[in-house]
Amino acid sequence: GIVWSTSPNPTLTSGLTSNGTGTGLYSSSLSGLLPGTKYYIRAYATNAVGTTYGNQVSFTTPISMTLVQGGTFTMGCTPEQVGDCDGDESAAHSVTLSSYYIGKYEVTQAEWLAVMGSNPGYFTGCSDCPIENVSYTDVQNFIAQLNIQTGYDYRLPTEAEWEYAARGGQESEGYKYAGGDGPDSIGWYIDNTSAFARTASIGQKTPNELDLYDMSGNVWEWVSDWYGGSYDATAVTNPTGQPSGTNRVIRGGSWFSLAEDLRVSERNNQDPTTGSNRIGFRLARSVSAPVVETFSVTGITDSSAMGGGNVLTDGGSLVTARGLVWSTTSMPTILDNYSEDGSGLGAFESVIDSLDPGTT
Repeated sequence: GIVWSTSPNPTLTSGLTSNGTGTGLYSSSLSGLLPGTKYYIRAYATNAVGTTYGNQVSFTTPISMTLVQGGTFTMGCTPEQVGDCDGDESAAHSVTLSSYYIGKYEVTQAEWLAVMGSNPGYFTGCSDCPIENVSYTDVQNFIAQLNIQTGYDYRLPTEAEWEYAARGGQESEGYKYAGGDGPDSIGWYIDNTSAFARTASIGQKTPNELDLYDMSGNVWEWVSDWYGGSYDATAVTNPTGQPSGTNRVIRGGSWFSLAEDLRVSERNNQDPTTGSNRIGFRLARSVSAPVVETFSVTGITDSSAMGGGNVLTDGGSLVTARGLVWSTTSMPTILDNYSEDGSGLGAFESVIDSLDPGTT
């Protein structure tokens, strides 16, 4: 079977599977894993003499993400914010976004440690607290390593993506804060952290309409945009901010913020080379269509044949169905005959049956 652990060189006292007896190939399914965590695994075999372990390999599980369906919203100083808006929240303007994924939670100290091997956080002793004290540059290094380890293309959200998600996307109820019109139930800020004066474990407050946690409070969050002052009133699609600048935008407020800083339209900025125990981040990931190729047909008889394909990329989203489609006319689609052959990446085979003899 397989043994696995979050520490190197797992043994039979760690997590394990049991996959039969004898020599030859076998495969194992590992369950109960935590998101954003590095695991070490080894194959093992036991006989009368004892147990032998194979070479060690490692992998990192994906970060918990939520799909945000694209749409159009008004970004900036909207009516529910009036009275608290700063000058750089104007002009309110129309923004259209494509669908994307965003982290359900802020990235934690444990997730940072699993990828980078060290914890730079100022507030230690809380593995499920958000990582902080990391600069924008540090975050880019983390993302590069995470992408190598997981094979995904994680990134920071744009400022527009962050605000759209904080407002609840297509499910928005028009709240002032991310998930409500009062700050205490939805976020950690100076009025409810004064007793411990630090960050809190993620996911304890009420989530917003998209089931996203801590988008108001706990830590400010780096986004990818350069800070450029006030908005232009022109409608935009998938904006990425200014082409250059001095500071990067941070959003959402922190454990040390006043309530007004937790608002979904509130903006702040920070030197990208400097961290703070009030600044962390959450991740985003783009979504695109999967890429698939079709194999040549083999085993052709007068009523059946064998075909197959290979899902090369998943487009950043789990491939939930794959197979072949076929028809007596060119360019068949899922509306014609089709097979269902599992899910996920990789090669698959399909039986094409109920064919008519002598037919293309």
